[in-house]
Amino acid sequence: MTPFLSSPMPDLFVDVAVPVAVDRLFTYSVPAELQPLVQRGVRVLAPFGKRSVIGIVINFSQTKPKFANIRAISDLLDAAPIMSDELLDVSTWIADYYFAPVGEVVKAMVVQGSTHMGNRTVRRLTPVNTAAAATLTPKQLSLLNDLPASAAIGLEQLRKKLNLKNIYSVVNSLAQKGVVAVEETPLHRGPKPKRERTIKVSPTWKSLWQQWLAENDIPRLKKQSEALQALVALEGTEIDVRVFLKQSRVSLSTVRTLEQKNLLAFGTREVIRRAEYDLYESSLGAQNIILNERQNVALDSLRGAINSKAFKPFLLHGVTGSGKTQVYIEAIRHALEKNLTAIVLVPEISLTPQIVRRFRQHFGEKVVALQNQELT
Repeated sequence: MTPFLSSPMPDLFVDVAVPVAVDRLFTYSVPAELQPLVQRGVRVLAPFGKRSVIGIVINFSQTKPKFANIRAISDLLDAAPIMSDELLDVSTWIADYYFAPVGEVVKAMVVQGSTHMGNRTVRRLTPVNTAAAATLTPKQLSLLNDLPASAAIGLEQLRKKLNLKNIYSVVNSLAQKGVVAVEETPLHRGPKPKRERTIKVSPTWKSLWQQWLAENDIPRLKKQSEALQALVALEGTEIDVRVFLKQSRVSLSTVRTLEQKNLLAFGTREVIRRAEYDLYESSLGAQNIILNERQNVALDSLRGAINSKAFKPFLLHGVTGSGKTQVYIEAIRHALEKNLTAIVLVPEISLTPQIVRRFRQHFGEKVVALQNQELT
């Protein structure tokens, strides 16, 4: 994809898809210095009310809109489009067909966080070539001179240091000239892993405990002894501190005393997050359901496709309560027996709890529920 213009023009306007729930594009003017770089599908930093937002350029126009007070985009974040012309056309079609805000449609199509101010990428710059210095603008020269000789530096640090509002476009132009190399590392703004504190006995607890027994009064060590024996019974297995304290009925201070004596060690481990859909139905277990003749006919067709690894669609037609879900379950069971995997798409989010419970009755913890939404 090539830029819209090969040289700057006096007036250039862009229609930008902003990720807000408003069914329209927002028109901005393009400063002269950014006109050679602007393209369809690139991200721009633009003023939006009292804040700045990241949007994606959808259309160009050389005719000034009739309404006044056209604001200018602040910066270009990309040297190349992150969305192709085909994706942009599809996004506008989806927005029109489903009466959806085009900004929200575009947001759903790009990589998560691409249009979120809190998830802007941090770029590290490494000078690679200064032979083209004679062709650089004063802003480009100023930025290049402030780069370290070898180490990388973040764009936000450079922005504050040089007071450049359009630092992304300056850096991108330098990258296109081969003067600098740009590395992008996305900021992780998603949920952090959930962790829990654990304890377990140390490998040398026996010798250390015998030493403490020989040097101290045994009755004073009764509580510590009870706690230690409870841990020894776990045979070296880590256990959640809170669970252990509740089960053994010892105090945290007793456990800390054992830690100070190097008889046990604290640690941490990740806890797998999962949605809790387990209501009373899950305790019933999977029932031994025998399929009827029509269900078996449908299942045989699905099994045949699975066995031959044929990729083809099937339409399972039946009224509510006719047993379609059980056919899915048996087909998935057959796929799992073949060391394959399966994905079940739920058409309505309100059906998720009952579907998850139903499948967990048959497949237990192999079932994982995922909701397709961007974390904010």
